[in-house]
Amino acid sequence: MQPSASAASTSSMPGVSTSAASSTVRNGRIAFSTGFILVNPETGGNSQVFTVNPDGSGQRQLTQVPAKFDAADPAWSPHGAKIAYVSNVSGHFAVWVMRADGSGQHPIAEAPATDFFTPQWSPTGKRLVVTRCDVRLGFASRCQIVVMRADGSATRTVVGGRRINQSPDYSPNGRWIAFESDRAGFHSAIWVVHPDGTGLTRLTRPALEAFWPRWSPHSRRLLFTNNCCRSHSNVFVVRADGSHVRQLTHFNSTHQGGFASFSPDGRRIVLANNMMRRANSQFNDLYTMRADGSQLRRIVADRPHVALSDWGPAR
Repeated sequence: MQPSASAASTSSMPGVSTSAASSTVRNGRIAFSTGFILVNPETGGNSQVFTVNPDGSGQRQLTQVPAKFDAADPAWSPHGAKIAYVSNVSGHFAVWVMRADGSGQHPIAEAPATDFFTPQWSPTGKRLVVTRCDVRLGFASRCQIVVMRADGSATRTVVGGRRINQSPDYSPNGRWIAFESDRAGFHSAIWVVHPDGTGLTRLTRPALEAFWPRWSPHSRRLLFTNNCCRSHSNVFVVRADGSHVRQLTHFNSTHQGGFASFSPDGRRIVLANNMMRRANSQFNDLYTMRADGSQLRRIVADRPHVALSDWGPAR
């Protein structure tokens, strides 16, 4: 069993970034997809990737994958010039990259009997960290966290084994990768590991059933969602050493919110939420809120479903 945050020494734990984020950082457009394309996805919903301004204006569809196929899991490159995403238009889910305006769409990583999900860029933009799942049995029997070059070459396994490891995110200081996993027999918990595979440490207690970790711009905190995959899930924040867990949202038992990430300046958060839909709805809208959980505001409500999102920098 891997050590929990309380058992690990503070010297080996993730901490404050060695370099502060620039005070001139500005928030750009938000990329989002209209389907939950995660491990063992429900395909055929024709999920697409869009971008929108933080106030909800200027919505633009970037992908046009045919009916019965999907494009999802968008992630902005550090300088906002590119978006990585996944699509199954060629068979299994592969990693694709396009320019910020949707042009130049091309696959960079695909393999037989393998699905790729949730790509995220390294701080330099030279690499991607991705979920890679073995689907030879017709479902994901195991998922690994892998790192590859930005062109899809030189793939290297960071976290392996026969568990479901997924939703990785590079810390902005480049020292850690956070991810969710059912390893150690837990339903879901947030873990961190160095990009070379060392220093594996669990941050959240099993009872939270935490998932979808996303770093703050200074690498000091992580957002996550609790109550994995069910109603009455909320957004939390935790320090990078696993201490001071704080709940940011308080949705009732018939609604849910999550899959949250910080804005580039760290002052706001984007998330999916179904509070304006019928009770226990499986479909979400896109919201933003302050980093303390206040001023929740719906910005995309005209799509049948809004799922995974990422807030990009101004260009």
